[in-house]
Amino acid sequence: MAVLPAHAEQAPLSVASSIKPLDIIVRHIGGDMVSSSIILPPSQSLHHAGLRPSQRQVIVDSDIVFMLDPLMESSLAKIIDEEDEKWEILSHSLASHIRTRQDDHDDHDGHDGHDNHAKHDDHHDDHHDDHAKHDDHHDEHEGHDAHGGPMGKDYHIFFSLSLMREIGHVVADRFAAARPSHAAQFEANYESLAKTLNDLAHEMRHALEDSAPNHFIAMHDVSLYLEADLPITATGFLLTHNHSKPSARHLRELQEAAKKDAASCIFYEPQLSKRLVGQLSADMNLPLVTLDPLGSGLAEDASLTDYWRSIATALEGCFKS
Repeated sequence: MAVLPAHAEQAPLSVASSIKPLDIIVRHIGGDMVSSSIILPPSQSLHHAGLRPSQRQVIVDSDIVFMLDPLMESSLAKIIDEEDEKWEILSHSLASHIRTRQDDHDDHDGHDGHDNHAKHDDHHDDHHDDHAKHDDHHDEHEGHDAHGGPMGKDYHIFFSLSLMREIGHVVADRFAAARPSHAAQFEANYESLAKTLNDLAHEMRHALEDSAPNHFIAMHDVSLYLEADLPITATGFLLTHNHSKPSARHLRELQEAAKKDAASCIFYEPQLSKRLVGQLSADMNLPLVTLDPLGSGLAEDASLTDYWRSIATALEGCFKS
């Protein structure tokens, strides 16, 4: 990387993040040394959102662009140049942490592998070993084409207390490389992020332990990484591989599994259609609780704590109501 002139070394970095949770990490790590923008609005599904000219311009004007993966964010895949140094594709940087779907049949296999959630320590040092346990217990879901299809990768790495810490490390390293004279500040901000995440994880686990095993139904499989951090377990997912209407058979199996597991609620994501999930909620006599991993209801300058406490409120609304 070329040596920057002194005045450029002091200039804030212009950074674009594909989604709001990444922007929250970027602002926490970058502080005053970063001018941050979000590319994909949190009110839209990141799998299908299109790009307007103004959003393309945000990318053009940025020094660094953080995204999850081209298969996940298909609108960005159409314009990304992987040789361009400004792009930071997190699925590449965190390849060893990406879980693989095992969607080779549609039958529900049970959830025995989730009983160990409460055993995680405060620092999640062993959390990655537990990710593989989820693969054998969510086979009723058919996989998402936008995520790589059956046997593809799960790129919902932002929705995890422990993997947010890993993302933060990548962000801090990238900023330090771009602005070496501020490396110590970026490292200090990363340590603050890691401590905040550890404290939030402890707080959220403690709040949910009394109501474990905490089964729920979700609209799609965004929650699998979070299940490695907290004592929660998805009974099943409503949407099929292409987010289309599920079959009658799938709905019957979902109802049977929810009854068997004593599921507490159905989580609704505001970026997706409410009609079908509302009908399912009525049919199954389960409350509908809004869970918003993309943070559409948060303020523009929402903090890391704001984000995760909004998730904690949703979880407690399901399991402790």
